Amino acid sequence: MRNLFPKGFTSFYKYKALDNIEFVLDMLIRERLYCSKLHDLNDPMEGVIKSDVIDADTTQSDWLRIIDSTRVACFTTEPNNPLMWSHYADGGRGCVIEFELPTFKLPHKVSYHKKPVLT
Repeated sequence: MRNLFPKGFTSFYKYKALDNIEFVLDMLIRERLYCSKLHDLNDPMEGVIKSDVIDADTTQSDWLRIIDSTRVACFTTEPNNPLMWSHYADGGRGCVIEFELPTFKLPHKVSYHKKPVLT
């Protein structure tokens, strides 16, 4: 896949169904993006956090507060993935929206090997 943006920019894609067209138009016209809370994501493996940092001062209630205040937007680097079209774009009847992000603000890649790990 070639990058169509100037050097320093990377493309990311979001698949959307058109049954709630107002949300798609909101992204396109107002340039806004809804970010879900972790517990609202549809994949049970999303929102599982692994930390290699052990901090005796951080309690379970601290983690729950952090998790509850975290918002997530999910993207892919693949604009032509049949599985993504099927699951997130209403069986291929929806659309895919391309986003450009400056490389200094790249999102975290999520790994689904055993437990998700941010890299």
